Amino acid sequence: VSTSLGLPDFRSRDRGIYCEVERRFKLSDPRKIFDIRYYREHPEPFCSVAKQMWPGTHPPTKAHVFLKLLHDHGVLLRCYTQNIDGLERLAGVPEKKLVECHGSFSWGRCIDCHGMVSGEEVRKHVFADQVPDCEHCTRRVV
Repeated sequence: VSTSLGLPDFRSRDRGIYCEVERRFKLSDPRKIFDIRYYREHPEPFCSVAKQMWPGTHPPTKAHVFLKLLHDHGVLLRCYTQNIDGLERLAGVPEKKLVECHGSFSWGRCIDCHGMVSGEEVRKHVFADQVPDCEHCTRRVV
């Protein structure tokens, strides 16, 4: 649904996120950007992808708005999504109805102490091309 806005998918050969990561960061396996061991040593590729996909840079599609309409009419029991773009949330689907299977940008969690950091705090760092650090233990936030 979100690719109609110009958001890249992960696997398209010519313009997908994995293709871009492979070219830009010279990775033999672009899926490494989602491996916590790789992130500990090389967080920049992940942060670059996060910046590109951060919610609010694209408006919800008619399909996302339709999900909100289903909720408004009392027929939406739950909305499961594999997308991390947050467009269901942006369209107004209530958080209690969302199951964001691959996570969201609403908050970050320290990879060491597991402390939570607001999504807005993470966004400030990512958009300044900085790697977010935990405010509790000064380790990396993902």
